[in-house]
Amino acid sequence: MNCTPLTWSSSTADNLSPTIIVCSIALIIHIIFWIQLIPFSSLRKKNLMWLYAYLITDFFLLARFFILYSMRRWRVCLYSTLRIVLCYWEASSKFYMNTVQSYILLALNICRCAQIIFNRNVFVQNPRLITLTHFLIYILPALNVMIQFLADWTTLWRRTGEACDIQYESLSVQIFNLFFVYIIPIAFNFIIIGLCIRHVSSIRDIRSQQIINLRRKYKKNLLIQTIIFYSIWLVLWSPNVLAFQFININTQPVSNEVPEHPVLSPVSGCIYEKRLIIKYLHESPTDPINGQPLTEEQLIDVKVTPLSKPKPPSATSIPAILKMLQDEWDACMLHSFTLRQQLQTARQELSHVMYQHDAACRVIARLNKEVTAAREALATLKPQAGISQTIPMHPHEQSTQISQHAAASISGDSTQISASTAEGMTDEIIQKLQDKASVLTQLRKQRGKRVPEGLTSIDDMRNFRCSATHTALHSASNPGILALDISPKNSSIILTGGNDRQAVVFNKDSEQVIATLKGHQKKVTHVIHHFDEDIAITGSSDSSIRVWHIPSAQCLKILKAHDNAITGLSLHPTGDYVLSSANDTYWALSDLRTGKLITKVQDTTSQRGLTCAQFHPDGIIFGIGTQESLIKIWDLKECNNVADFPGHTGSINAIAFSENGYYLATAAQDASIKLWDLRKLKNFKTITLDDRYEVCDLVFDQSGMYLGVAGTDIRVYQAKQWDLLNVFKDHTALATGVRFGSNANYIASSSMDRSLKFYQQLSQE
Repeated sequence: MNCTPLTWSSSTADNLSPTIIVCSIALIIHIIFWIQLIPFSSLRKKNLMWLYAYLITDFFLLARFFILYSMRRWRVCLYSTLRIVLCYWEASSKFYMNTVQSYILLALNICRCAQIIFNRNVFVQNPRLITLTHFLIYILPALNVMIQFLADWTTLWRRTGEACDIQYESLSVQIFNLFFVYIIPIAFNFIIIGLCIRHVSSIRDIRSQQIINLRRKYKKNLLIQTIIFYSIWLVLWSPNVLAFQFININTQPVSNEVPEHPVLSPVSGCIYEKRLIIKYLHESPTDPINGQPLTEEQLIDVKVTPLSKPKPPSATSIPAILKMLQDEWDACMLHSFTLRQQLQTARQELSHVMYQHDAACRVIARLNKEVTAAREALATLKPQAGISQTIPMHPHEQSTQISQHAAASISGDSTQISASTAEGMTDEIIQKLQDKASVLTQLRKQRGKRVPEGLTSIDDMRNFRCSATHTALHSASNPGILALDISPKNSSIILTGGNDRQAVVFNKDSEQVIATLKGHQKKVTHVIHHFDEDIAITGSSDSSIRVWHIPSAQCLKILKAHDNAITGLSLHPTGDYVLSSANDTYWALSDLRTGKLITKVQDTTSQRGLTCAQFHPDGIIFGIGTQESLIKIWDLKECNNVADFPGHTGSINAIAFSENGYYLATAAQDASIKLWDLRKLKNFKTITLDDRYEVCDLVFDQSGMYLGVAGTDIRVYQAKQWDLLNVFKDHTALATGVRFGSNANYIASSSMDRSLKFYQQLSQE
């Protein structure tokens, strides 16, 4: 008897390379685990019996692979009888081991269920039952394999250079094995686990809350462990079982393609590609299916109709699938990039069109302005040239001109007379505003990258308490402080305006009054301390705005830009211009240095007057509040209303821009504070206050980290998160003003109770 060596074909040997790597890693992990059993006695327990059985079975699968691979790799020579026995063992051992593993897991879950539900340790109390279970788990799958071979339900498939495999004779046998190996044990596993979880969830007869909490925690852990374990186990193990049942090696042709020149083997009755079977016979003169001798002369040509060659599958391996997914991802990214390019092009075109429209509007406005100036010049020159022809004039214009001449003849104040005539926004002023806005934008971007050094932290802000109270700044006969401001240059200098028609400059550190500014005929409603100079600006209900020199307490200028009470006052970042609003529905921009009126514009949509005014930190735009519940954003250079923010109910009481220029805070008589995003022109946050809460003043600190609110009480919010940090209820009347000191190290507030209060950490004093 001659022996025949066991070999691998070249294609099979190449395909087994990844399997060798995976099995080698698994073998190393097994060896490390089994070595740990020697020093650690805690691992050698009876309740881990089924786990050890599962790992031993898995180790046998690895040993089977390495034994068969080594025998074929080194061409071990075996006689025909031994080859058949080895082939039967190779074909049936994989099916047998998979079946044993599935029922070992079922036995493991049954034992766990008995311990959880019945508190019964079956490993100690029923050792014979455990032994019998082991016997049945290992014997019944072996009997199943033997019966299927003896009853010819399965046959042995052999091919030279390939692994032996099982060939099923019918679909019913495949379905039977699928139920026996996969569906039945898995279904029982889930049923048993469900019973365990149901038992753990039951707390009907348990009165101890601690035990209930422990059960809930155990249920959660048990559920998570089960989901993770069975998800991984089903994903890694079930494809192997399904493929083992329904994908058979002997159903695969030699080339995995439709034969172009088919030939029939009379030995096995199979059809092959002629060129491939001839090449195979030169290497091994046997039939690839059953291994019987076959020569090239025995092949029979088969005449068939020419078939179109199908497209070969591209996703037959994990690398191919990954490549296909990568190609799809690249296509999606390319499409996204194309769309972004188109969007960018559309944005550029839109920006260009809008720029052209804006330029056209500027040209039209300038032409209208030149036409108006030309008409005025013509009207002035005609009387001087002796032209007796009169120019028609609108009745309203006539009355306005007469009233202006009358006011000029009555008043002897040259400053007031010059302020009543608007000079207009010259190119020099516009360029000055634009240059200052560019500088401020760059500085703000630099400051936005870091938190100011020494800024009061959020925790410290929560600990602020009232540290000082001053009630003797203003007269007691007309009590009430209506306006408040702090010098940006020296945060110890406080400026207040009162119901007693006076403004007071107070030093916080020395607790002394520096100057008392007298001259207004009615109450002082707004005060501003200049950024860099010792100058105070006050607005009053007597419709005048006064500019004061603080060291001498002398009035430098009187700006007469309005006919009604001043309702809003704001200093431009250049420090040269002041914005004002009044009940006469006009807003005005005046020159602080010359006292002249630059421009005065009426809000034609407002019927009841304006309520407040505030410059944006860049100084190019500003906000106006109206009694019609609207906040209007105006462009200072063009004097145009560029945006409206509706949403409040009642008259607007206060507005404040954040230091970074992105946010606008507004308050009205509806007991709410609304936050607006100036980039998106929409309301993104509404802070609802207590019922009948009245807000009189809003302010952001210099860093933009905190928002202060004055009204029924004093409140401080954290910007961006808009969380309430602190509430001060020390005032006995309505709070009218709130300001932050340098780096928010203290807070100052004024009230109708005639008091000026300071808040800070008491421990710092």
